[in-house]
Amino acid sequence: MNIKKRSVVVDGINIIFYESFAQQSDNPLILLHGGGLDSALLSYGSIMATLGEKYHIIAPDMPGYGKSDKPDVPYTIEWYHEFLDNLLIVLGYEKIDLAGLSLGGGIALSYSLNHPEKVRKLVLIAPYGLTDKIPYAKITKWLLEHPSIYDSINNLTLSNKMLLKTSLKRIMVNPEAMTEALVEQVMLAGSDSKSSQAWRTFQLSEVKKSKLRTCFIDELNNLIMPVLLLTGKKDSLVPSRDVERAHTLIPHSKLVELEDCGHWLPRDRSPEFIQALDDFLK
Repeated sequence: MNIKKRSVVVDGINIIFYESFAQQSDNPLILLHGGGLDSALLSYGSIMATLGEKYHIIAPDMPGYGKSDKPDVPYTIEWYHEFLDNLLIVLGYEKIDLAGLSLGGGIALSYSLNHPEKVRKLVLIAPYGLTDKIPYAKITKWLLEHPSIYDSINNLTLSNKMLLKTSLKRIMVNPEAMTEALVEQVMLAGSDSKSSQAWRTFQLSEVKKSKLRTCFIDELNNLIMPVLLLTGKKDSLVPSRDVERAHTLIPHSKLVELEDCGHWLPRDRSPEFIQALDDFLK
């Protein structure tokens, strides 16, 4: 099953997306990647072909990421969920299955709360927006206040494979998943001079003095569609306890916890991740 690269213009922004399917569907599964140096193929490239044997998969590079344009825009959760709605209008889909990882999970959650009639099933993968606590609060705030040091650390990390592998171990725990090809993909993503703009802009909008701006915990009971919650038991960025709490608050939810798995679930434990999606979508 091939992965096809396509492009579309949304609100004047050129968007690259990747599509895989054995048969087209009126309700495709939209996969949203995370923040940082992520992109559609970085998070989902290793599983899209397999998923495409059963489901119609569409994975966009969100604005500011991957091969899509990187305009000077707000890059807030609200901006992204409105962008997503406009993307679906351009693509011609009135109802979808929606999945999002980390930042993409926060966007998917925001979209589903604001447009519940357009989401048939929702998959939240270690999603942003389940707590107002700032991960690694002191160092995160300090680095955002010192952008030149932030950039220097990023550039040093991305230019040295050993340092990059050490950094990736914060989000991956399966050594077999951290292939040389993946490390090189991440290094290539970081070679784009604008690769960190969207993530930094998002962080500046979110990280306040004592807490994160966006937290959906009090709105979770408003989700009306079936929801799959996926978490890695060794996730240090979105701890499994936060996802477990969300499960108790979402009316029609299913919780799947992957053992020996970190934050980057589609990469860290690809077979188990695919199985969980298949069990929920079929």
